[in-house]
Amino acid sequence: MSGSSNTRVLFILHLAVFLAGWTGIFGRLISLGGLPLVWYRIMVSVVSLSMVLAFMGRFHKVGVKAFLKIAGCGAILAMHWVAFFASIQASNVSIGVACVATSCFFTTIFNPLINRKRISWAEVLISFMAIAGVLLIFSLDVRYRLGIALGLLCAALYARLFPTDSITPLKTDYLWLFLLGSIFTVLPFLFQLQALRKLSAFTVNLAYNLEPIYSIAIAAMLFGELQEVNFSFWLGISLIVISVIIQTLRIRRV
Repeated sequence: MSGSSNTRVLFILHLAVFLAGWTGIFGRLISLGGLPLVWYRIMVSVVSLSMVLAFMGRFHKVGVKAFLKIAGCGAILAMHWVAFFASIQASNVSIGVACVATSCFFTTIFNPLINRKRISWAEVLISFMAIAGVLLIFSLDVRYRLGIALGLLCAALYARLFPTDSITPLKTDYLWLFLLGSIFTVLPFLFQLQALRKLSAFTVNLAYNLEPIYSIAIAAMLFGELQEVNFSFWLGISLIVISVIIQTLRIRRV
């Protein structure tokens, strides 16, 4: 890709990350537990995405094999969402979104195995910077360890489904569920797909390490969560940001 093309794709990717940065906030605003929250989010997202595809004339039939692959990816994504919101509800927004930063590490491991490619040691080193950042976050109070553990499970796209007391949204939940399932799910999804056509899965996942920065800033304004973090937390976040900058510079040189 040319330099200008790289810049355009990176802009689209980071716009998706910015929108995704708001999703953690809904984990605090919505009263539902992780599993029913994800269920309603999927319902709203399916309707919204169907309307977008219909408007764009992009509906088409797929074979059974392709359908099973799509369904499998959807199931893994759903488990990822459940773990993500459960992590936030077990700790706070900052902890939940920060642990998702380890997804780039899992990508460096899974991607070569699935696509039968050689491991990029440069990407491994960059991803370990993000891992180091998460390890620094572990110095937080012991009460956040469950949230951190769930966040790490979220990053690996595995989750245990925890029961919840209620599966019926409150009146105040409907607006948040609509915004979460439409603007803050469908739009980042479409932008991310555009970016994946030009960029590697590692680059995309690494860029999503900036999601905690947006989420933490918003959570600080809305919930005052900055009072619950310390210096090692910010040092960890700094390592995550540096890793994204390094990979971005590598891409722009291509």
